[in-house]
Amino acid sequence: MTFKTRELSVLSEEYTSRRRTQMLRFLGATTFTLISFRYFKKALISRQYRPNMFQLNNRPPPVAAQNEAMAALTIATSITISLFSMAITGSCWIYDISSVQELRYALRNTLVPSSEEASNDNMDQETSDAIEQLKLAFSKK
Repeated sequence: MTFKTRELSVLSEEYTSRRRTQMLRFLGATTFTLISFRYFKKALISRQYRPNMFQLNNRPPPVAAQNEAMAALTIATSITISLFSMAITGSCWIYDISSVQELRYALRNTLVPSSEEASNDNMDQETSDAIEQLKLAFSKK
């Protein structure tokens, strides 16, 4: 298959725009991850108990448990979502996937082999002998 110079330039521009879009998605996910971890660090530092000069250090001040739990849940959820979005957008950038349809197509081709490939996957002699021995062992009662 040969391409003319004009067709190659159009395909090159399309490829460049696809890769730029994927890069910007990954950049957004990375930014969200950094913001989440910054908020996490700030929350940890603000919750440290530092007593003043003549305060007891064995009795920290009372805190509202419900507010602490809600803050912890919010922080953990934002970190989890940001890391997963970064992993997904990064893998889509690596494998040049720009839409859900392309992802579906790539996963189907990877996970479900065609009938020709499945029929060509013959077992070696040792594997077939092991399967036969297991069938014989389980068929005996």
